[in-house]
Amino acid sequence: MKRKRDRLPGRAAILLGFVLSPEHARLASHERDLVWVEELLDAMESAGWSWVDLDLEVFEAVLLDGLCSTIERAPDDPSRVARVLDAFLGFAGREYDAPHAEACCAYLRSETATAEIARWVRPCGRPETHHASRSQPSLSP
Repeated sequence: MKRKRDRLPGRAAILLGFVLSPEHARLASHERDLVWVEELLDAMESAGWSWVDLDLEVFEAVLLDGLCSTIERAPDDPSRVARVLDAFLGFAGREYDAPHAEACCAYLRSETATAEIARWVRPCGRPETHHASRSQPSLSP
């Protein structure tokens, strides 16, 4: 029999569980937007990933490079994105025994995460925001 962490339950069940969770309740009311959680779940579903697959390296790749094709604009408040995803992954760790949730949450609580979200989380296909790799410097003045 598969364990909870070896499969990704239905999206609606995950979102409802998160909305009813203490992790979600601890967010400020203006931070309870589920857009970034839905984007992460979409990426996981599209790739066929389970909680086991979502380690820190994969999470950073999805967050900083993989969402560019699905988002319409950069986040207004990168630290809010980090807090919302931190709460969600904390929930996933507790509820679904996501084995890498703690490492992902530690990253999201860092100043590095906020700076990287501000720099790299942008829609793809626009010359001023398109990037081939996080490690390459921007060519714009």
